[in-house]
Amino acid sequence: MSDSTKVSKPPKKKLDNIFKTITALAALLVIMWGYVLMGATMFLTIEGKLFGGAGKRTEAQIIRIDTVEKMVTLHNTDFTTSNTTFKTEVEKVLKEYKKRIRSTKDIHDERKWTYDASLLYTASLVTTVGYGNIVPMSSPGRLMTIIYSVIGIPLTLVCLGMLGTIMARGFKALAVFLFEDVVTEEGEAYIPLKVSLGVMFGYLFLGAILFRTVEPSWTFLESFYFCFVTLSTIGLGDFVYGEGSTRDKHFVASVMYLLFGLALLSMCFNLMQDQASYQLYQFTTMVLRKLRKLMAKFEKKPNGEPVPKQAGEKREKRV
Repeated sequence: MSDSTKVSKPPKKKLDNIFKTITALAALLVIMWGYVLMGATMFLTIEGKLFGGAGKRTEAQIIRIDTVEKMVTLHNTDFTTSNTTFKTEVEKVLKEYKKRIRSTKDIHDERKWTYDASLLYTASLVTTVGYGNIVPMSSPGRLMTIIYSVIGIPLTLVCLGMLGTIMARGFKALAVFLFEDVVTEEGEAYIPLKVSLGVMFGYLFLGAILFRTVEPSWTFLESFYFCFVTLSTIGLGDFVYGEGSTRDKHFVASVMYLLFGLALLSMCFNLMQDQASYQLYQFTTMVLRKLRKLMAKFEKKPNGEPVPKQAGEKREKRV
């Protein structure tokens, strides 16, 4: 009776730990997703008034209107008695327009702050990607960005770290089930580095195919570049999924790809860390074993004579 009790306790304890881990992870995911949705609503409320239809004009819009007015004035001007020509003056106006439009800070912010655009913005904040295609232009929006990020970034890191750990354990269990050679003599499973790298680049490759399909203006290299810049949280912002498009589903798909991809990268990093630790352990063990063998050669025999000296004496006798 006591034996059966001892055998049944470890599996039950293990199941309890798994259940607690999954419950904690689910709670974190709900909190994080709710936090992102709340942030999207908040920023839409703050910034939507500024960039909504009849809101305040941006600097870029003012520059365009001013340029159009200058072009109309030039069109109505008589250049017959002037030292310049219509073409020359138009080129000057266009050159000035390009110079002014490039120096504006809100050139990318003329897009209306829809809920999906705000969702992408909040996701880029908490994941530290920061595309830069949508930025707050009001003081309250900038202040809330600071406060929102201070709370959201640690929350996201904890959640993605736990998710990556659980995914790594599941991936190891699947690898043990399919391939027995991943289990070492100590009974631990270690995934080869090339497998982890293959999973990472495979996800980037699939993402490149996906975005190349839905973004016809992108080349495959540009799509792959976008996936890498996004998942590495560099977020240069030169390529943004759904940029200039009215299809809001682009923003939702980008957020889902970003969040799942970061969790997948966390899993791969966990696997690579375990593999690197195991390889370092093997290397250290090998070095210590060779050092012991080397030290054993210089150990003295019972008569007190070192081994190398005896070998030298035998060689002298043979000569």
